[in-house]
Amino acid sequence: MPHVASIHRPVAASLLAIAAVTAASVGDPQIATDHPQMRGELSCSTFERLEATAFAQFKQRYGHAPATAVERVIAHWAWRTEHHQHADADNIPYGKGTKKALSYSDPEGRDFCRDGLLGLFGFSTGLCYSIHAQFTPFIQRTLGDYLAASCTLIPGHTSFEAYADGAWRLADITCGHMVFDKGQPIGILAIIANRSRLAELDGGFLKLKLGPFGDPVSGYNAVKEPEGEGRQMMFGYLGMPMVYSLRAGETFTRWRLPDGGDGVEAIWSKDYFEQAAGHPKHHGMARRETFMGFGAVGEGNIGRMGVKKPPLVYSAKGAFDYLPDLKSVDAETLMSWNATPTIAVSGGKIVAKGGEGSFVLAHAAPYPVAAHQADNAAAPWNVFKNPCDKTATLSITGSAGVRMQLSLDAGQNWTDLGAAGTPLDYTDQVKGRFSYLVRVVVPDAGEVSAISQRTVVQVGPAVFPRLKDEGSTITYQAGNLGVIHGGPDHRMAKAFRFPELDADGWTTYRIQAPGAIRSLHGVSMAVGRKEMSVETSLDGKTWDVAMAPVTMDRAGTARNCSIWGNGTNAIMWGDRRYPDGTAATGYIRLKNAEETATQVYATFDNPGTAAGLAVLVEWDDAGGAGRKANTTFKPGKAEQTWTVPTGKDTVTNAITFAPVAP
Repeated sequence: MPHVASIHRPVAASLLAIAAVTAASVGDPQIATDHPQMRGELSCSTFERLEATAFAQFKQRYGHAPATAVERVIAHWAWRTEHHQHADADNIPYGKGTKKALSYSDPEGRDFCRDGLLGLFGFSTGLCYSIHAQFTPFIQRTLGDYLAASCTLIPGHTSFEAYADGAWRLADITCGHMVFDKGQPIGILAIIANRSRLAELDGGFLKLKLGPFGDPVSGYNAVKEPEGEGRQMMFGYLGMPMVYSLRAGETFTRWRLPDGGDGVEAIWSKDYFEQAAGHPKHHGMARRETFMGFGAVGEGNIGRMGVKKPPLVYSAKGAFDYLPDLKSVDAETLMSWNATPTIAVSGGKIVAKGGEGSFVLAHAAPYPVAAHQADNAAAPWNVFKNPCDKTATLSITGSAGVRMQLSLDAGQNWTDLGAAGTPLDYTDQVKGRFSYLVRVVVPDAGEVSAISQRTVVQVGPAVFPRLKDEGSTITYQAGNLGVIHGGPDHRMAKAFRFPELDADGWTTYRIQAPGAIRSLHGVSMAVGRKEMSVETSLDGKTWDVAMAPVTMDRAGTARNCSIWGNGTNAIMWGDRRYPDGTAATGYIRLKNAEETATQVYATFDNPGTAAGLAVLVEWDDAGGAGRKANTTFKPGKAEQTWTVPTGKDTVTNAITFAPVAP
């Protein structure tokens, strides 16, 4: 594939907002099943939804809703522990030149995911430091205190503690540990102080099996950097919205296994292929230690480790397939494609009249573009370093001179991909990313007669909806949202910089959307031990607090002390919802922020014609393999339900979404 020098052309601000909106589209389609544990994305796609699900689970098990700060922590910890798998290399692109604390050694600026929802949706995995970074914002928000969460360092392990009801409490997802003393969970220093009576400590009212994966409580025998009590503060964040849209002519299929659909395995993780001995072998992040799909924590359960010949839990695979009917392309579609004035529709073709023209095909989703190692080796893959193919492809049928360009930084720079008539594979350029743009340039009097685009993604198994046995009800809701990505690569955020409003240490970003702004999100890291905060606005004049001011200090015992960079590293993050706003422009500003660590995002009301959604589910059960059922949900934001006639021993295999014109 040709690679030429980067093409830099100034672009209209509207180009940056085409991430996911089009004619007769479905904005933010989501489903949840009534499976007791693995319900799917609608149950957990925002903090509020995830917390409601976790609290309902707590009430179902223990007879009352969480009534104290400690019980809120327990509810969140139990839910996330049951939706996590201990595996490495949940890498996301922070971008070349990013702040060293985000990417210590990778020259491409990739490192472990710290985003609490993105980690769940894109991976459902992480080693100790990653999952506890991801867990941090949930405890910060549920307790209303950015200093109530610590990724505490002990020798050989990054643990987790929450400051709830006046004391630190251990809530270790990696090891499956909450340790109780006389009915209350205690923290690491308390465990150390009670080393002489470890046998008296227990799993409390949850009846937890201490050390379900073989990690003894005695391992909490010291903290690193005792003068700071081992506490790493403000270690993770919530950033990217879990939103995507489906265009007319586009489908999104999710398969339970990474080779789903066509047998082409696709992953974005470390490959644990060698651990699959005795199991059907797949590439990807399958590990032995997990509760995911193996019941509730508590009551002595040790998850997968307690099941005889248990299956491995692999990452799921998704595919966005876009095959628009060019005969149905109208002015609304051209606007959504950010077509130039010289682009028109004629006889079922896209044509340029009166000069060269162009239009843009956009992809944006909360799932990383997966990768298939090109040599298809029957051995562990390294998709980060080795050549990959088959997961990001485009075929354009058109006249001579039609060419395609790729942008990875929200339209600031473009790289030549190739010409029409030649199938293009740009997997290696976009693998691991969450959004990209392809611009189709049409010469004067040129034409495009067909478009076929495929983007394969990795889907975290924790959010793959599972059907329950003997009849399963699916709840559907579409938020009618589009999304704009200014991250996680910090270079994408630069597309939205608005220095005209910089003042008094604030760094400002402006996002212009094709519809009314519904939420604004900002993430960055502080420049040293300085006050940090996040604010948002719909007019650039009146500002709403998304994160109240916090200042970190050197290692010590005060609540704002941290050993992470000796207080110089801390992640600021915040977001605000605007459900009734009318403005199509939003502003985000961050106080004393490091631009090489900044991310900004927005969701907006999709102005396109709302479509219905056709849903196909495929499963096996005791009644036979390859069973299927389908329905079509009506356009609109209201919840709708549908019951699927499953039998016993149900295994969900695939779910397909497709917009249906109203």
